[in-house]
Amino acid sequence: MSTPILETAGLGHAYGDIVALQGVDLSVGEGTVGLVGANGAGKTTLIKILLGILDATVGDIHVLGGNVRTDTLQIRSHVGYMPEESSLPLSQTAADFLVYAAELAGIPPRAARQRGSDVLTLVGLHEERFRYMGEFSTGMKQRAMLAQAIVHDPDLVFLDEPTAGLDPEGREEMLELISRLGSFGINVLVSSHVLTDIERVCDWVVMLDGGRVLRSGPLSGLVDSGVIEVQVLG
Repeated sequence: MSTPILETAGLGHAYGDIVALQGVDLSVGEGTVGLVGANGAGKTTLIKILLGILDATVGDIHVLGGNVRTDTLQIRSHVGYMPEESSLPLSQTAADFLVYAAELAGIPPRAARQRGSDVLTLVGLHEERFRYMGEFSTGMKQRAMLAQAIVHDPDLVFLDEPTAGLDPEGREEMLELISRLGSFGINVLVSSHVLTDIERVCDWVVMLDGGRVLRSGPLSGLVDSGVIEVQVLG
């Protein structure tokens, strides 16, 4: 296996009396990782812990070689995040939003404008870059969210249900964009409950069930062993 980008040992988290994650032990190498499980399996909770947004109740967590508990800011400077729920400022244009996101990551203003333009072109929003995002379709909003997650050229990007709410054409476009990120040297963790999406873009799969790791390993191995037999969980 390549150098681990994600490692956890004895990771657990509870919301009061509700246990969301329990005994999560992972060591995941470089590439595109699929985090798959039914709704409520603990996928979003795990992502937020890996990002340092939530404090784990118990366990050790390392991302890109850094300890999430002590190196949070350093890790965040090297990662991107596309949340499941859209949080776009709808009264801003896509161009202004990307410049803001790039400057927030420490990119100088002139370089931020160029970087924002380049990334909007990459995700297919170059022609719409001066439109207000409140006028965007669901697919365009998802692409804008992906753009802000990668505008600072992160080493690792977390994508939480990136194809949610998309029609078949929009889903295909998003999956194609995700599959291209590796060519730019960006590692990806993509969360989904749709196994066909994971099969399309991932090298490695982590399967969660009830807050526990059901299986973890290379995608090819799980397919060959018959573990992945259905298209949708839950």
